[in-house]
Amino acid sequence: MVFSSYAFILVFLPILLALVWSTRYLLPGKLVVPARLIVVLLSLASFVFYAYWDWRFLPLLLGSILVNHLLAKWLLWAGPHARLVLALGIVANLACLGYFKYVDFFLGNLAVLTQTEIGVIGTILPLGISFFTFQQIAFLVDVHKERRHDYPLLDYTLFVTFFPQLIAGPIVHHKEIMPQLRHQDLGKFSVQNVNRGLTIFVIGLAKKVLIADSLAPYADQLFAVAATGAPMSAFEAWGGALAYGLQLYFDFSGYADMAIGLALLFGVKLPENFAQPYAATSIREFWRRWHMTLSRFLRDYLYIPLGGSRHGRVRELSALMVTMLLGGIWHGAGWTFLLWGGLHGLYLVVERAWAGLGAAVGRPEWPPTLARPVGWLLTMAAVLFAWVPFRAESFAATWVMWQAMLMGPVLPEAMQAIIGERAALLLGSVGIAVDGPMHLGLRDWIVLLPCLVAMLVLAMVLPNGHALGERVHEPLTPALAASRRYALAGGTAVALLFVGSLIYLTYNPVFLYFQF
Repeated sequence: MVFSSYAFILVFLPILLALVWSTRYLLPGKLVVPARLIVVLLSLASFVFYAYWDWRFLPLLLGSILVNHLLAKWLLWAGPHARLVLALGIVANLACLGYFKYVDFFLGNLAVLTQTEIGVIGTILPLGISFFTFQQIAFLVDVHKERRHDYPLLDYTLFVTFFPQLIAGPIVHHKEIMPQLRHQDLGKFSVQNVNRGLTIFVIGLAKKVLIADSLAPYADQLFAVAATGAPMSAFEAWGGALAYGLQLYFDFSGYADMAIGLALLFGVKLPENFAQPYAATSIREFWRRWHMTLSRFLRDYLYIPLGGSRHGRVRELSALMVTMLLGGIWHGAGWTFLLWGGLHGLYLVVERAWAGLGAAVGRPEWPPTLARPVGWLLTMAAVLFAWVPFRAESFAATWVMWQAMLMGPVLPEAMQAIIGERAALLLGSVGIAVDGPMHLGLRDWIVLLPCLVAMLVLAMVLPNGHALGERVHEPLTPALAASRRYALAGGTAVALLFVGSLIYLTYNPVFLYFQF
């Protein structure tokens, strides 16, 4: 089940909210019974939510929860062997993830290397396995480090399966989520939480349905052209990369906003996952803004254990590269994902080395008025360049787009019909050729080009989910109670977004990040 579906919005969510809120209302008081019952209800609902896609993988999720909870208990009394138990737990989790996600990839490459006919198994990737596996590995590492684990199995089950973040994150940490799941107010009806939660959910839904799904056909068509090997112009190659980059951002950040909004309805605050990443002026800043919970995991459980910045520059740069390569592999079983991770690792290594060199030789800083625009332009170009292998079906398709992107400023020849022959000659005199092939029609580009510019600006200036929810409902606080007109306007805008999103729900409402 996905958030942007009629089944979830019109059936699952209303029924669950009615059950949870009525349970809290019918069992009031200071007893622990209501809160414990809410944990049971939310856990069962999360299992239903997960099983709706394919019930056959429900035992896998249950088994993963039970095994990791027992391993965490074992870690506490393993004594001098705790390190071995931790290694066993990590290997077991990674083996499960590796079987479902990478076994066919491994067998396929082995068949190519050995020139044999090794058949693939044809495994189906269980939804969310990467997310709940990493979440539980982090839990085991923390139990081993802190020598503490006082979470009952019921609470731990909800921590892993809480449906807003189960399938595609954010990747949550037990210290920030578990106290909320054990709080007496879990599941209580709150006007403020409902207002803000619904607002954030609707904004995320609009991002997904009205923006990401609208950009998808253009990105798909241009990457399909690359997959055929047909030559492309630089204009269409960069346009395709930008269309996909924006589609991915609005798709995934939309999912994250919906997850945050849904959790608020039940009194749980999830961490932010995006903070205007396309406004970053460096690759390091980009990763502080993009999929922030994954960046936090990679930093705390890979980069720092690999040495981080504590053992010299060579160790630091090596740790950066290894971390990003593993981050690429985590996203998918394909060499193109490894290439994407390696590119970002290279970006970070070059950026860090350049900063260190500049500090060593006393390189003067650029004027701020120039440094930020140049930094943004270089960062955006690097990110879009790296999105190509992330989306492309093969190295060959990646190379087709990269060749076009690197050939220099080349516009499609058909653009002369828009700009005129004289303008085309003028552009040619300054090195901008207007003689490339064009695979999207002129009408498509007339619509798409201003949309890409507008969506890029929106991605750079639109606040994150929490901030938007607070801004829309600021007038509901006592200090700003007089600003009712603003509240009415914000509520009306959210209602219109919701109705528009419901109308334009696609027949195949799948999120891009479900495949990772």
